[in-house]
Amino acid sequence: MKKTNNNLSIETVYTIFVEDPDDYYFHPRGVLFIDQESNHTLFCADVDYNFLIKVIRKFPYSDLENGLEYKGYEFEFKNISDQMIAKYGNQLSLIRQVLAELYQVSPRQYSFLEKVLQNS
Repeated sequence: MKKTNNNLSIETVYTIFVEDPDDYYFHPRGVLFIDQESNHTLFCADVDYNFLIKVIRKFPYSDLENGLEYKGYEFEFKNISDQMIAKYGNQLSLIRQVLAELYQVSPRQYSFLEKVLQNS
């Protein structure tokens, strides 16, 4: 089992937006944190986890930031690192704060975060 290094800092925070085939709107489907050792932590609905991980591992982050299509779905990763790190710092503790802020701003769109926030 891999030990968690609490001294790691968060380097990048993405909100993941997905447009389903034959849809015209992007919807938030996940929040991705990447630390200084390039480890990632993904928060999303259970049903989306494998699908989003496959996309994260398949494409470079720069392509995902610019938006791309994969299997009929459109993906766009919005980099919110600067505003979140400026507000909360870059320690691992920022994860819960970022998730809480996103959920509070739009509970309906970020409903997949409710379970995580209740358990922490």
